[in-house]
Amino acid sequence: MLDIKFIREHADIVKAAMKKKRVKLDLSRLLELDEQRLSLLRETEQLRATQNAANDQIAKAPAAEKKQLISSMKEIAAKVSELKETSASLEEEYEDLLLRVPQIPDASV
Repeated sequence: MLDIKFIREHADIVKAAMKKKRVKLDLSRLLELDEQRLSLLRETEQLRATQNAANDQIAKAPAAEKKQLISSMKEIAAKVSELKETSASLEEEYEDLLLRVPQIPDASV
């Protein structure tokens, strides 16, 4: 299996390999899914960082502020859960396409 970084950087070489091996694959869709996957990952990591910071604030906050902080954390937790579900379905299609990308044939072939 080719590395996605190689595919991103050398899409023309991969397309030529696909043509030589007669593999029909939507390479642009694979690259689009990769970008969406990375975007979701970044957003999820930012929300988790926000959750971690808020957990520290909740521990130090007075009782009156805790309820407000906890309710805002529930919203963030729901968003993280939603992103995980979206990411899982996207990841499945991404992996399927990535596995179908052919190896680059040697120049002598």
